[in-house]
Order: sequence, then C-alpha cells, then structure tokens
Amino acid sequence: MKLLRVIQDGELEKIGRTEKVKVNVRVISATNKNIEEEVRAKRFREDLYYRLNVISLVIPDLQDRKEDIKILLDHFLSFYSLDMNIEKPHLSDAALEILMNYKWPGNVRELKNVTQRILFSGEKIIDENIVFHSLGGLNSRSDTEFTGIEFPKPEEIMTLKDFEKKVRANYFKYVRSNSASDTEAAQKLGLAPPSFHRMSRELGMK
Repeated sequence: MKLLRVIQDGELEKIGRTEKVKVNVRVISATNKNIEEEVRAKRFREDLYYRLNVISLVIPDLQDRKEDIKILLDHFLSFYSLDMNIEKPHLSDAALEILMNYKWPGNVRELKNVTQRILFSGEKIIDENIVFHSLGGLNSRSDTEFTGIEFPKPEEIMTLKDFEKKVRANYFKYVRSNSASDTEAAQKLGLAPPSFHRMSRELGMK
C-alpha cells in the first residue's frame, strides 16, 4: 500500500516523522514472468500492476533475436578483456556458429557468464572446443550430435569412480550456471537443497 501511495501521489511517510514527504521519482520495473497471467492468478496485485503499467516494453528471448548475439558477444569480450587486462581474443567461425545456434535458456545473463568462461581459457584464438567446454559441454551442439560426454585420451584414462565424479561435477556446474539460485538448481536435479549442497561440497564446488 505504501508503494502504491508513492506511485500514485508521490508521497511517502518516513519513520519518526508525522508529515508526508513529497518525492519525485520514476519507476522502472522488470519481470521474466507473464505478468498478466500472474495478476489473473492473484500472485501479483492488480492495482499495483495498473499503476506500474504506463509504458510496456516486451524484450524477446535471446534465441528469438539471434542478430543480437554477435553484438553482445563482442561487447562482453571487449569489456571483460579490458577488466582482466588481457588482449581481446578472436572467435573462429566454427566457435561463433556454435554460439549463434545455441538456445541460450539463461538469456543475456548466461551469455555474459559464458563469455567470461571463454576468457578464462587464456587463448588468443577461441575455437569450437573452448566454446563447447565454456557452455558446460552440454546443449552447445545440435540434438543429433549431442552425447554430453567427452572421453579422455587413451593415455589419460581414469578410474570409473573418478570419471563419474568428473561428469557429475560438470553437470552440476552446468545446471547451476543455468539456474537463478542453488534452490532452483536442486529442484531441476530432483534433489532436496541440503542434498544438493552436500553433493556440491563433495564435488569440490563449495
């Protein structure tokens, strides 16, 4: 109710003061939910929605505006290269093709995180293998190509237990990087949050 009063009348009440204080503010709000559906389900106040909904901008998912992917990639590569004090790397055509065809379920946030992982490789030329690993090794190729597992070289063969741990750790990292929180990641994995945290520690992620 206090927020509604601020939006409608431009007034708020400060703790310890009896008189109302006039404020001049503009409110910009965002959501990844279908807000009309949330209002109908009574999970969002209808009166607040109509006070906020003066001008609406609908931003499509990143996979529906692929022309933005290359622009955002270039921006994040430039920004984080400068931040890390390293030379901006060059993306190979094959690497760029993987990134352009990826579905980006985490939208721009995921693209931002993947760009940082790419830079952590320390390579000046970013090829498809670096991109594949930066995407978590999953879903970066087409469904017909996907196996989800990269086997070690013959001279690097490890025990079954160690290999299972590596695969599990990579999958945990992938799910976590595509979730808003540990709780959401645990839910996607079908685990109770305490079990997720315990297994994450065992895999060296905590």
